[in-house]
Amino acid sequence: MAVSTTIDDNVDAVKRFQESDVYYQRAYGLCGKLMLRGTSLEIVQCLLLMGQYLQGTQKSIEAWVVHGLAMKAAMQLGLHSSEACKGLPSLEREIRKRTWFGCVIHDRALAMTFGRPCTIPESFVKLELPSERDFYPITGISSSAEARNSLNVHFYVATIQAYRVLWDIIEQLYGHNISCEERLGAGEMVTRLFNLEQRLSSWEHNLHPNLRTLTYNHLTAMKEQARLNADQKIAQTLRIVLTLRCLNLRLLLHRPILVRFLNFGSESVGDSHDIQMLRQIGSHSLQVCMHTADEIISIVHSIVTSIDATRTSVGSWWYTLYYSEIYFPRNDSGSHSLAFNAALVVFGCFLICHPGNKTINSDFTSVTAKDAIDTLNKAIIATQNIDRGNHIVDRCRHYLQLLLKVAKIMG
Repeated sequence: MAVSTTIDDNVDAVKRFQESDVYYQRAYGLCGKLMLRGTSLEIVQCLLLMGQYLQGTQKSIEAWVVHGLAMKAAMQLGLHSSEACKGLPSLEREIRKRTWFGCVIHDRALAMTFGRPCTIPESFVKLELPSERDFYPITGISSSAEARNSLNVHFYVATIQAYRVLWDIIEQLYGHNISCEERLGAGEMVTRLFNLEQRLSSWEHNLHPNLRTLTYNHLTAMKEQARLNADQKIAQTLRIVLTLRCLNLRLLLHRPILVRFLNFGSESVGDSHDIQMLRQIGSHSLQVCMHTADEIISIVHSIVTSIDATRTSVGSWWYTLYYSEIYFPRNDSGSHSLAFNAALVVFGCFLICHPGNKTINSDFTSVTAKDAIDTLNKAIIATQNIDRGNHIVDRCRHYLQLLLKVAKIMG
């Protein structure tokens, strides 16, 4: 009830948060003592739901603490182990497995959002992927229900595999978010980036046919088609979610090159070789960053400004805002800083490609002032429609407006 109230966009944000907190406090009051024991599968599921709810509020510290309790409870129950569920009925084994993967997904999401190390190492994720075979042993259901159940399983499996790619990106390009490793040389960074790009492309290629990622142009064409039935709407929503996840991973993947370019002004003379190499090969990553960020903003803009049922396709406000934003990790007394959305990536590309930037080759012209201004305008309109009365969204929009002014002056 707390989660449902939080994502209800028919009322303003302040009232939603107040009403949802009532349900959250009731749940905590009923289950608080049991959570500390963590002795049942239901408690782990409850903690995961509470963690997801808290992630969508301004209670990031509580979200992290509740996540830690969920992980400890899951380990205590042996949800990570195939040995621990031997002898259990197949349905119960499947529920335990899906709950464990829910823990893993939430762990990766928080690591990405807060810029902190993952709690669950990838080496602990050994269970087979979820299966519809053991979860839907019901006979006599309609073919439509069977297809919907099958698609839900394929979506969950695709999400698990996407977050495995996320683990590799955080590990290989962000040093597990520990901020203690030596900086990668340009050659090593590009090698890792290329291998990870192949992994991401392979994940995208192997998606179920009904869950293939979309482009903004494809989504626009779909909106002009005949009205979708209920099953088609579900499939479209799942495709949009996977598309945003894919685009976000690609942006995270290429962002270290963008950051390295932006740091050129503070580079030491000893890094001149890396600088020269990045000048030669970095143009591709800048183009990928620009195209990917523009796709994210265009898709979100198209959906949140829609007047039909497509408006709800991207889910809750914090999900939408995150995927039109990128969190730049910074371990600073446990806090993290936010450097704005995909539009900020566009603005960063604009700064790098600006004619006044003497550290970059003059042929870096992938982003013009018009590109930056148009994209920032689109992002501002999108944030105006994501949520009403939400001061986080309002603050993001305010800073976007400042960036827009700077882009106009520089252009």
